Amino acid sequence: MSLKEIEYEPLLPIEFTRPLQTIDICIASVEPKKTNDILKILSSKLSMVDMNIGHLKRIKKSEKHEKLLDVIINTSADVSKTEKDIKELFKNNNINEDAIKDFRLCQASKYPAYTKSQFNEWKNVWPMIFKDHDSQHNLKLSEEDLEKAKKWLNIALEKAEKDKSEVPNNQFNNCTIIVDPSTSKVLAIETDNRIKCNHPLKHSVMECIKTISELHTKKDNLDSENENEQSNKRRKLNTEIDSSQPYLCTNYDLYTIKEPCIMCCMALVHSRIGRVFYLKKNENDGGLESIHQIHIQPELNHHFQVYKIKVKQ
Repeated sequence: MSLKEIEYEPLLPIEFTRPLQTIDICIASVEPKKTNDILKILSSKLSMVDMNIGHLKRIKKSEKHEKLLDVIINTSADVSKTEKDIKELFKNNNINEDAIKDFRLCQASKYPAYTKSQFNEWKNVWPMIFKDHDSQHNLKLSEEDLEKAKKWLNIALEKAEKDKSEVPNNQFNNCTIIVDPSTSKVLAIETDNRIKCNHPLKHSVMECIKTISELHTKKDNLDSENENEQSNKRRKLNTEIDSSQPYLCTNYDLYTIKEPCIMCCMALVHSRIGRVFYLKKNENDGGLESIHQIHIQPELNHHFQVYKIKVKQ
């Protein structure tokens, strides 16, 4: 198999891809002249943020009552109780009860919009506040990036094909390549060695990380060698790896045939990989798409970009 024309799909958090989901909000219509006073009271007692609807605008022009405005009261479905409580609140703050009327339920987006397309659709249900998350997750690849992905994945496919005789039934036939994108130099290229070495942890991703770790170790050990010999060896290693980085794979690119498993994905988090490109889904224990999305877990202290590469139809 050789890749010719390819396309890609960035694996984004669910916030960027989910469809519209709505919740009930209790609203009422108010006189425009009383809006400021009413909003001050509501904000002090029923904060939009505290109700987890800070992504919604609190007030909009009423479609039902001409010359009035509709305001969000709360997220309770008990309209009668809400009306009773609000009118009591207004009475205690010297606001005429007649300034607010027609308490009713309405629909609004449950979640904030993360993309402009979501925003343009969801704001039609109820007006929203939009924060541009798109620019923070700009995962668009250049033509050069795509050509490099095709090149390295073709090399991975070729090596996996050569080594498949060592893998009965093609069970663990995978190849992984780690590249320094700043130099386009291959730092590690490994196939799956679980069967060959009779070791359950020798996945191709883990083997690549191990190779890079050994490069770091070699560089560290040069301090104890003869000065001239050390200088020559260090010069050679400097063309291979940047040991000034605090982690093993900081900002490196990884290309692999099969979606890395959960264990390998956690190793990529700890080694601070920059980007991951893969071809095939790992239905049983994939850690980027199939089972989990390790690369975007908010609880983890490192996140990386992931691209699923597809053959263009």
